[in-house]
Amino acid sequence: MSSSKEGGEAAAKELANEGVKAKIDVLQLDVTDDAQILEAIKYVAINYQKLDVLINNTGVIQIIPDFSLPTLRKTINSMLDINLTSVAVVTSGFSQLLQKSEKPKVINITSGLGSIKNTLDNTKPIAKYPPYRFSKVGLNGVTAHMQVFENDRWNKDKGEGKTSGHIQFYSVAPGLLKTAFTNFNAAGRDPKDGAEAVVRLIEGDYPGGTQWEFVDGSMKEVPW
Repeated sequence: MSSSKEGGEAAAKELANEGVKAKIDVLQLDVTDDAQILEAIKYVAINYQKLDVLINNTGVIQIIPDFSLPTLRKTINSMLDINLTSVAVVTSGFSQLLQKSEKPKVINITSGLGSIKNTLDNTKPIAKYPPYRFSKVGLNGVTAHMQVFENDRWNKDKGEGKTSGHIQFYSVAPGLLKTAFTNFNAAGRDPKDGAEAVVRLIEGDYPGGTQWEFVDGSMKEVPW
C-alpha cells in the first residue's frame, strides 16, 4: 500500500527488477481517509482472507511556518494524525484479519527520537524538533498498549481453545537512512540496514511489546 499509486507501482517494478518473484498488489491508501482504509481491508479480506504481517511505515515531518498558536495547533495536529492516530486506526481496522493468521505481527516504523530514555540520557545526538519526536513517543505507546490489549484478548481466546492468532506488536527504529524521506542525507545508512530489523522480526520469535534496531550486524532492543 502506498500513498501514491505511481510511487507504489515504481517500487513494485524496482523489486521485480531485483529478482523478487512474489506477486505484489499495489493499493493506494491515504491513511487519514477512513473510506480508503475500509476499501483496503475489504481488498485483503476478499483476495487473501487473512493478514500475516502489517507494517506501518507512514510518517511525515511538517515544518511549522510560524509559531502563532493557530498555526502551531494545526501543524501539530496534522502531523499527529498521520504519524500516530492513523497508525492506531489502520491497525485496529486490520486486527480481525491479523487474528486469522497463525503468527500475526504488527511492525510500527518509529524513530530513535521516540525513546524517552535515550532523549533524557542525552547520550547520542538527536535532532531538535519536538513535534516529530513526541509523535514517535506516542507511536511507541501505541505499540506497547496495543500489545497489552491484545494479550488480554488472547488470554480469553486461549481459554476458549484457540491456538493461533496472537498478534505481536513491535516498534522498529531504523535510524537515519539515505531515503527520499531524509532527502538522501549523506550521513544516512543504507536503507537495507534499516529494513534488516523488520525482516528479522518477521522471521524471528521476538517478544511482543518491544522496540528494536539493527546495528553493527545484530539486533538490539531499544529502551522506551
